[in-house]
Amino acid sequence: MLGGDGWLGDYPISDTWSVTLGVRYSEDSREAREARGGYSELEAADYPWIQTMISLTAPDAETGAAIMAEGMTPLAAINVATGAATMTGDPFNPITPTCALGSTECATPLRLGGIPISWGSRIGGNYETKNTSFRINFNWEPSPDHLIYAGLTTSYRAGGFNMGGSDNRVYIDGTGSLVFYGDEKLKAWEVGFKSAFLDGRAQLTGALYYYDYEDYQDHVETWETSSGDFDLPAGIEAPAGRGPVSMTDNIPKAHNAGFEIDGVLLVTDSLTVGGNYSYTESVYDVSYPVFNENDPRYPREIFGGDLNMDPCLATDATKDLYCLQVDGVQLSGIPKHKATGWASYQWVMDSGTLTWYGSVAYTGEYFTNTFARPWDEVPERHRIDTRLSFDSADQRWSTSLFIDNVLDDTFLRWSDMEGRRSGHGSNFPQRVVALAPRYVGVEFVYNFL
Repeated sequence: MLGGDGWLGDYPISDTWSVTLGVRYSEDSREAREARGGYSELEAADYPWIQTMISLTAPDAETGAAIMAEGMTPLAAINVATGAATMTGDPFNPITPTCALGSTECATPLRLGGIPISWGSRIGGNYETKNTSFRINFNWEPSPDHLIYAGLTTSYRAGGFNMGGSDNRVYIDGTGSLVFYGDEKLKAWEVGFKSAFLDGRAQLTGALYYYDYEDYQDHVETWETSSGDFDLPAGIEAPAGRGPVSMTDNIPKAHNAGFEIDGVLLVTDSLTVGGNYSYTESVYDVSYPVFNENDPRYPREIFGGDLNMDPCLATDATKDLYCLQVDGVQLSGIPKHKATGWASYQWVMDSGTLTWYGSVAYTGEYFTNTFARPWDEVPERHRIDTRLSFDSADQRWSTSLFIDNVLDDTFLRWSDMEGRRSGHGSNFPQRVVALAPRYVGVEFVYNFL
């Protein structure tokens, strides 16, 4: 990434008014290379001629006849030929494994499928973009203790490649490309204040904001009806839509609006308390269809059958079941309510300062998926942390004892129903990711300089 601030600074307009101006130019260049590989075994029963070929190449006629004896199969013959098993002569139990089935150090493990195969492929891609963003902020300072401001800032998040997923490649006549997503652009409007009271012993800040997103980047499951974004060589025509895909895409419009307030009060020379609260409304502002593919309430195998067209174009109940529009749906991963309250107390001694700190934090519920289904919801949580620290008077060393999640509650940070991550396939398992349990630690810092 190349870039820099063209000009940035505060320019006075009057004794109480000033304006902050800035501009930034950036160039992003991304090169990607994805490697895929795997191992599997073809079912030996589908290739009966293998048993005959092993028999014909046996070291002697007796061994060749035994390989073709009753009870022997192509899979059994492959295991004998590779040294993974020996023949018993019993048609009901024709082979015995060379190693125990649970052995992890066996050089010739018993094959359960038959013919081993492995594969690998590599594919690269290039993505380049440039952006010019700016900032303009008006500041009014009616007194040294109060500041009121309003401004607009533009920004962007560069696009990139879908990597590591099954739907992130496309091939045309043997030529492959990684699927990419475009830049996300942002206009951020903000009005706020910063104030001090009680001779500076109290501070209060607050802000109202509106973030307007264009081409918001989000990971979605959708039905691709037209050509996606591919980096193909000149002369190669892009393909038609690929049907159901799971990938990062650009949602045309979304917004994030809300307010936040933060306060600190020095109650005494030793006791300080503070807190903050924020409310956020974050929703999609456009009708963007997502494909509700894995919903246990109406599985496709029962209700959808062989769904071979975009369900959003269907005229029957299939559309109601599998085509969801995200217009007005909350953006994933963003809670509406967050709050924190904290307090600290200091004991100043000749040898140093002993400080106790404690906090209670609240995070409201949120969804981890655009579908906003019950199993995509992360419940609200309250967490208590505390810390006791000591700083030496000469600032040479410090030590702390801390406890995170004092009550040892189980909190979640993620919840979904993704079979590929849980390892249980299509049985609709719910997967959750928990935050750390109670965590007790000690820190020690020594300054050698």
